[in-house]
Amino acid sequence: MLEISSNIENVLYLISASMFILGIKRLASPATARNGNRLSSIAMLIAIIVTVLKYTETNLEWIILGLIIGSSIGIMLSRYVQMTAMPQLVAVFNAFGGAASAIVAMYELVFQSGSTQTTFVLASVCFAT
Repeated sequence: MLEISSNIENVLYLISASMFILGIKRLASPATARNGNRLSSIAMLIAIIVTVLKYTETNLEWIILGLIIGSSIGIMLSRYVQMTAMPQLVAVFNAFGGAASAIVAMYELVFQSGSTQTTFVLASVCFAT
């Protein structure tokens, strides 16, 4: 796996965060909203790439496959969903995010290595999901 220095990593995260802020600011006007979405998408891509390069040692193909599938679904939905249905689409995306968090929490609960599960940890995972 490629190694990046912590200085480069921090600079890239800072650039990504700045691009997010500018992208959100550009969403305020219909004339600049497309540019804001594009800017925020590029910022997310930078953050994902930096994180994957830093923390992933194996199974990179699963991450790439997930990104391709998720991006394809997002692009398809963004082209075919009417603007009046956008709040419902955002709600569905939030539900998928919650489901992903629940899956990660359950995975950590089941496959956590090296420690015993306390009642607090079990209750936290159950209530969080």
